Amino acid sequence: MTRRSLTHKDLVRWFLILPTQLVFVLCMLTFLVSDLYLTLHCEVRHIERINQLLARDVASSHAPLHQRQIENLLQLFPEIENAAFFATPANVAIPKSNNRAHPLAILFNDYMSFNQPVVLSSSHDQTQAQQVYGYVKTTLNLTRIRQQWLHNIWLPCLVMLVLDGLLMWYILRLAKRMTEHLPAIEKISKQVLADKPVDLSRYASLQEDSSALLIERTLLHSLHRQARLQAELQQLKTDTQTLKQQQLAQMQQFSSFQNLLTHEFKTAIRHVNTGLELLQSHYLTEEQQDAVNVIGMSMQTVDSKLDQIIQLIRIERGQTGVDLAYFNPNQLLEEVINNYQPFAEQKGLTLTLKTYHADYRLEGDAGKITTIISSFVDNAIKFTEQGKVLVSSQLQHFEHRIRWTLQIQDTGVGITQKHINQLFDPFFEAEPAPIVLHHPYSNALFLVKKLADLIGASIEVSSELGQGTTVIVSMVLLDWQNRDERKLLQGFQLALWLSDHPCNSAANYLIGLGAQVAVYEQPHNLLDQLLQQPFDALLICPSIDFEQANTLLSQLRRQQTNRRILVIYYYHKLTARQIDLLQINGIDHLQAISTDVSNAELRQLAQHLASYLL
Repeated sequence: MTRRSLTHKDLVRWFLILPTQLVFVLCMLTFLVSDLYLTLHCEVRHIERINQLLARDVASSHAPLHQRQIENLLQLFPEIENAAFFATPANVAIPKSNNRAHPLAILFNDYMSFNQPVVLSSSHDQTQAQQVYGYVKTTLNLTRIRQQWLHNIWLPCLVMLVLDGLLMWYILRLAKRMTEHLPAIEKISKQVLADKPVDLSRYASLQEDSSALLIERTLLHSLHRQARLQAELQQLKTDTQTLKQQQLAQMQQFSSFQNLLTHEFKTAIRHVNTGLELLQSHYLTEEQQDAVNVIGMSMQTVDSKLDQIIQLIRIERGQTGVDLAYFNPNQLLEEVINNYQPFAEQKGLTLTLKTYHADYRLEGDAGKITTIISSFVDNAIKFTEQGKVLVSSQLQHFEHRIRWTLQIQDTGVGITQKHINQLFDPFFEAEPAPIVLHHPYSNALFLVKKLADLIGASIEVSSELGQGTTVIVSMVLLDWQNRDERKLLQGFQLALWLSDHPCNSAANYLIGLGAQVAVYEQPHNLLDQLLQQPFDALLICPSIDFEQANTLLSQLRRQQTNRRILVIYYYHKLTARQIDLLQINGIDHLQAISTDVSNAELRQLAQHLASYLL
């Protein structure tokens, strides 16, 4: 059953007219009843005194009332119906006077009688005796008094009714003036409650009307402001969509340009290499052979730099994921050392591997780990002229995970603290580096840092100029033997949205639990991937600010048609309004986490995620 809302007519009727009339009627009735009672009561008291005077007169004259006295009395007091004296024998009880009548009797009886005894007094031997001689009875006509009262009161009552009419006319006029805009306000309110658009141009004059109530003008001002905000929001959505389309077009254009540029560079490099091979097949002098070798190594360097740039672009676009597989850390390190052993021997260096653990099977992205280790070993050999390069490996066991710590130490030229802070900047070199033949696994350090962040590894560098450099790489991996935990998220496809932040360790943890994780750093193509790929959940890391997360969530919920992706936002701090906005836009779960997430907290978050998905 629908409850009807109050309109302005209801307000005027029930809260203005009826209460005013009711108060007036009650006041009028109270005044009339009280005035009538006071009039009757005064007459009763007056007749009582007259009756007492008549009794004293009869007692003093020892004679009954004369007819002339009674006629004069009736002429003077028309409200007296009758007055008479009644003689009584001795020892006869005199009727008691009912002059103490109840107020209701005074108001509603027609007549009221008053009996006053007549007493004769005599004295014998200082003794006084009283003798009842009779009584005087006076009858009061209450109906006649009421008629006289009504005759006297009708004119004041008429004046009061006229004044009441004038008062009601003034009140109605004032109410009409106060509520003349309410019908328009009611129409606006109904449209607002029904979520219909309001044409405020029809009510423009109402807002400028000085007679309108402040609350009415405030409502219209709020509606105008809301309309402006909605128009601005719609324009912002249109501009955002336009910018998105332009950005997508630019990305496609840039991707095409990148592919074309890469193809042209690769083609040119192949042509140069082919020419160098043809030159080497002919007889060359020693100087010519050295020049050909320098050109060949330079072309390999250019080819390597080009590959690094392409790989960096793919990482920043979120096109590079984490490919998990089990591997033996001892075997991986031995392969790296064996690959670089010839280059170390060529420079007269000692390349040594020390492992402080037994064989284990770990789970991680072995390809990216190999690239990271190879790059640091390559860098150590390149900047060490004499001495040694030592690679050591340690495993630290936790409840369900293993921390793998690698240390690459050399006795090379070292680097100053100022240059350490710039070590991972793109294409940074402290001094002109010697031209050497790089191993296929080696990469520039800025790209190594990107790969380390992607797999959740940390890098620490300490160095002393002229003494050497020590690099410590640490990462937390899952022990492959922990089968039960590996199956916690098995079969689920997760999209992890993060920025350049240690949140990458969470990606490794999720992968270790059996989930297929795609890591995205840039939101450009994340929305398209979420709509095209069968992801089970989107995990938003705290490094993504609220505005970006809320915008993506709103777009995702509007464009989803077939299936709903579970969205979880992990945050450090949000306001109540931000939480409300996320819930309105369709967030599934909000999870507050600490700044430094421990392994125990990661495990608890993973269990919560598994409960959401299952």
